[in-house]
Amino acid sequence: GESFSSAAPLPALPIPCATSHTALALQRPMSAKQLRKLQEQQQRSAAVDGEDEEEEEEEEAAPPPQQRSQKPSCFALLSDDSDSDEGGDDEIQPPPAPPPPAPSAVQKQAKAKAKSAGHVAKAAPLAPSVASEAAKAPKGKKKKKGRGGKSDAGGAGAACGDDEEEEDEDALLDRLAAAAATSGDAGAAADVGATALESSAPDMCVLAMNKADFSAEREQRRLFGDAAPVAPGASAAAAGGEPRRMAAMPRRGPEGRFVHHRRLFLITPTPDEQWPRPEGCAEMAGASRADGAPVFKIGATPAYSRARMEFAAAQLTHDPNEVQFFLQERPFCVEALLVFAEMLRGSGEHEGAFKLIRRAVYAVECGFEAGFSPFVQSGAGPSPAWPRVALQLPGNDDPQWPGWPWLAALSTYMLGLHAQGLSRTAIEVCKLLLGATLPRDPLHILVYLDVVCLRAHQYELLLRLTQTLVGQLPLEDRGRFGGLDCMFPNFAYSAALARRRASGDSGDLVGLNLVSVGDVLPSETREASYEEPEDRSVLPHAALMRAMLLFPQVLQPLLEAAHVKLDYPAPAASPYRVPWRDILAGPPFVRYNEFRHTRHFMAHALLSEAYGITCGQLWRGDATVAWLHACAVRLGQMHESSLFEGELTAVRKAWREAAFALDPALADYAAFSSQEVGPERRPPPIVQKAMEAFLHEAGAQAHAAFGRGIALGRVAVPAVAGAGGAGAGAAGAAGGEPREEEDEEQELARVLEASRREEEARQRRALVDGQDAELRESLAVDRARAAGEQEPAVAVASAAAAPAAAVGASEEALVQLVAMGFETEVARRALTEAHDDVNAAVAIL
Repeated sequence: GESFSSAAPLPALPIPCATSHTALALQRPMSAKQLRKLQEQQQRSAAVDGEDEEEEEEEEAAPPPQQRSQKPSCFALLSDDSDSDEGGDDEIQPPPAPPPPAPSAVQKQAKAKAKSAGHVAKAAPLAPSVASEAAKAPKGKKKKKGRGGKSDAGGAGAACGDDEEEEDEDALLDRLAAAAATSGDAGAAADVGATALESSAPDMCVLAMNKADFSAEREQRRLFGDAAPVAPGASAAAAGGEPRRMAAMPRRGPEGRFVHHRRLFLITPTPDEQWPRPEGCAEMAGASRADGAPVFKIGATPAYSRARMEFAAAQLTHDPNEVQFFLQERPFCVEALLVFAEMLRGSGEHEGAFKLIRRAVYAVECGFEAGFSPFVQSGAGPSPAWPRVALQLPGNDDPQWPGWPWLAALSTYMLGLHAQGLSRTAIEVCKLLLGATLPRDPLHILVYLDVVCLRAHQYELLLRLTQTLVGQLPLEDRGRFGGLDCMFPNFAYSAALARRRASGDSGDLVGLNLVSVGDVLPSETREASYEEPEDRSVLPHAALMRAMLLFPQVLQPLLEAAHVKLDYPAPAASPYRVPWRDILAGPPFVRYNEFRHTRHFMAHALLSEAYGITCGQLWRGDATVAWLHACAVRLGQMHESSLFEGELTAVRKAWREAAFALDPALADYAAFSSQEVGPERRPPPIVQKAMEAFLHEAGAQAHAAFGRGIALGRVAVPAVAGAGGAGAGAAGAAGGEPREEEDEEQELARVLEASRREEEARQRRALVDGQDAELRESLAVDRARAAGEQEPAVAVASAAAAPAAAVGASEEALVQLVAMGFETEVARRALTEAHDDVNAAVAIL
């Protein structure tokens, strides 16, 4: 017989075991007879496998004319996976056996992925709920070694499906890794990850996010299929339908500049975007509130402060080339990327602008703290299901806070996605921003959330946001009116439109007569005896009538956006023949100023004007206009009854004095402007203040350094120049005071150069302004001559001196007052008395 040495143990045999008793039996020592039998069985199995492989190769070379297509079983797929992973020429091939339990397989995959991605140092065991959910995911069949890849008829679809499965698994691992990083306990991480994965749970937050929905490329494939256009940040391989590849990260050399502590979910660099890890950016740190809820702070670093001042010096020159040169030296300065992207967008280069925004968002995402994750619940505080993304905003809206450029980059990225038609991805970015800032909304994200939901056909999500978002806020007092449709006019009308489209967008208006007063009233003011209507087709009509009851000022901007004139007759599809002018002359549209909200009437007026710009196109069409007309007439008929009018009036008065849960967010809309949603897309006021704050600081430092430089040039520089010789060289080599003075001189020279450029730019602007004034004066003279009038010098001088900005501001204030319901002449006189101050004019009126 063959001899063997007991000192050389045989390798572990890959025999599948169905129970733990078999696994324990394999660990016991074997006798020599048993080992010889196993070696003989291994040789026979290897010979049989070789013959089988030869037969398979012959069959592949000459396939039969007719082959019966058999659907592979799940056990065959699982056995193929195990063979490809464990198979070898010198191993025993065991007979077919049942597959191992699913949780163990998921644990192996999770550990391998977590180790390769660098999430956690030690893989934690999966929770039972996580394992059971992951076990349900279909497993793709792996290809055997040495075989050429074959593509079936559904190759493209299968590739997309595999990408989605990989992304879902990555999202699972990201949630578990973030929970492990924040809790430090493996068991707690598994529990938090299991809680975050139960999307169907009733206590799931409506702002819960999914990693796969953050992918813009995945959204493009969903909308356009294989013929999806190449995004501005996508690689050239994506244009040919090739599988998306991650950016190649070097395995040798300075690995620390490329390796990230987490997987990215917002921006994934393509092979064309070889971006290292950003440097000189702000930093994020984790903290907790008094109630235990996690919160994250964004602070400045010395490197970030230096980069910010250098960019301010370059921007003070008002030269785009200086900003571009600065970005070549510091390619991940978020403020510089935002400014230069706005320059490109203003010149029509939208693709180049979006690429810069992608880089800015990449720099922001790389600065996220390890515990910051939109896929994990906070687990503490008044709302434990809230995503772990809450930010600590500065008090009094300090414009020096480094987090404003971060939020501005995310907001601009969301608008870019929405402009490209990727509304589903834009929804996830909106959720991220709202989860970070609510109950405040300094970036005015709630103006866009309903729009992107309607564009993405996410009607159920929009209705859930309207009904349940306020109830899930981490607040103790949520007010009497808890729905977004009672606080924001855009959500009131969009929720009604979403109900109509979710029900099939039916043009049937017969059920309009079934709408009762109780259906129209907000749910918080209904009587206890109220019963939900059995006919669900009543709900869209009741929602639109409720929106008109609380926010009647929105109807006229919608009609203007739908190109409907007030003197037009009633739509043919409407069951009523009342013209539009008569509708607006009756309640609740007439004298609605008596029922406007006492504190937030200005924000409601501005939001109503903006809603006509953002969603006006969605209300076009004969069927939609007829529905709008019929609901308005039906609401007016309810006011004709003294009993119904009393109920409706009482509710409007109670709403007028009510306190809302989102009062802080509505206060942020006091300075809102419709230009933020217009073609010019002006940034929010807080972002403008933040971008101008460091410019003023840099200008003040430049002027101070200029005066200090004169004194330094008279006194300090000669002292340094006279301190030459060996002593100065030794001191400089030792890193003493001369080296510090030299660095100070270099910094001073840089500041002086920036001040000189600023002065030259100021002189150029003054020259251009003078030329513009002369042009305006000549145009005024030409117009006077053409009209046959004389040319009074005083009139010409006043016309030339009147700044266009003041005229524009006065006209804008007049438009706002007219939109609020005041007559044009009365509003103009009030503005004249108030010196174009809108708030003072409203007080006068």
